[in-house]
Amino acid sequence: MGMLTPGKLRGLQTTSNPQNIFTILAIDHGASLAATISPSNPESVSYTTMSELKAEMMHALSSSASAVLIDPVYGLAPAILSGNLASESGLLLAVEDGDYASVERKAQLFENWSVRQAKLAGANAIKCFFYYHPDDTAVAAHQEQFVKMLVSECHKYDLPLFAEPLSYNITPDSRSKVVIETAKRISALGIDILKVEFPVDSNAQPDEHLWQAACEELTAVCQAPWALLSAGVDFDTFARQVKVACQAGASGYLVGRAVWKEGVTLKKDERRHFWKNVTQQRLEKLSAIATQYGKPWTEFYPLAKTVPPMGWHQA
Repeated sequence: MGMLTPGKLRGLQTTSNPQNIFTILAIDHGASLAATISPSNPESVSYTTMSELKAEMMHALSSSASAVLIDPVYGLAPAILSGNLASESGLLLAVEDGDYASVERKAQLFENWSVRQAKLAGANAIKCFFYYHPDDTAVAAHQEQFVKMLVSECHKYDLPLFAEPLSYNITPDSRSKVVIETAKRISALGIDILKVEFPVDSNAQPDEHLWQAACEELTAVCQAPWALLSAGVDFDTFARQVKVACQAGASGYLVGRAVWKEGVTLKKDERRHFWKNVTQQRLEKLSAIATQYGKPWTEFYPLAKTVPPMGWHQA
């Protein structure tokens, strides 16, 4: 891999820890968070409830993460305007509308939102989520064009792009093949970091040797650093997945519900206790695992070893 531009390098430095490993807290959830708060009636969960909950988590937990992944709808105001995002934590900002109701699954941006606006809002990096299946030709082609558009926009505004493809219509037997082929295709589109689901169904296949083999195969085909997403699994399972993935070449993780989902239905005082005494400890444990075993992203994107010639910035 070649060297990145200054803005992208700074973006990756800002969203990773001092060892150049991603230990990112994800709270960019919309509909899935509302469904966790009120499973029987997610539509009843208000904007205020969502925003205040994200503010709480950022205030209590962002200093335990290298960065926080948020959305512009519910998370941006609590992070920036209300000052809940720790100054030492990077800002990874989503640009896609992950809650769109479409049987076609075709990706789209939030309405009236763009990479430019994310840059102006202070984002250190951009994240895009989209559904993807290599065999669903029409949807796959649309998603690839969507990613290429964002690659171009992120190049224009000198921000790193984290791409998050999520598989669908898969079985435990087909999961590894689909996830690995997806990683191969999406990482070839010019993205900077690939956010990947675990390539093995942990419940159907408990053998960690097979987990390791699948993660090593993913590393072998991936043309960018990759970090593991939690996909709502329980914490203990995710901790095991992080260790195996990092031993196999992952550069860290982005974790959401695996560390905080039990807390969102508690009363306010109970939540604060949960963030401090459960979630924070979970983040610290995951960070220790990833830092010990993970592959620094700087092994893909080396820093300059000599001072470039005068006038380099004009190029």
